Amino acid sequence: MPLPTKLRTTFLPAMRPGPAETDEDYAERVRAAMQAELDRQTHRRRPIIG
Repeated sequence: MPLPTKLRTTFLPAMRPGPAETDEDYAERVRAAMQAELDRQTHRRRPIIG
């Protein structure tokens, strides 16, 4: 059974693809921005179990 967790929602600034940016490069830039925000939110978080 999953334990309850505190969720936090944040909104990142709007992103647009650059003029010479490929779809894959744009997707990677968006993914990296989202991962950086998740890392920022959880850097001080301590696991309850383990």
